[in-house]
Amino acid sequence: MTSWQLNSTIISRDVDALAASMHGEIEYSHDGDKLHFSMVEHAANDMRAMWNTRMRSIVSVEAVLQIIKGSIHDEQPVGDGE
Repeated sequence: MTSWQLNSTIISRDVDALAASMHGEIEYSHDGDKLHFSMVEHAANDMRAMWNTRMRSIVSVEAVLQIIKGSIHDEQPVGDGE
């Protein structure tokens, strides 16, 4: 039976947050700013579905982090009496 294997490395300043989004779902490792994971599936359509799921998680985490970082950087100091 044919198996499909995908090996991926994602480089990000927020590798810990990306890794946390995969916790319990997939085996991964990270070092420095690199997140590594592999997937093995017996059917190509299952591989595609798993890949899409992983990428949706990563895109979601990236979007949330950008919103949080934006709100932190856009904060205005509160003046006296406000």
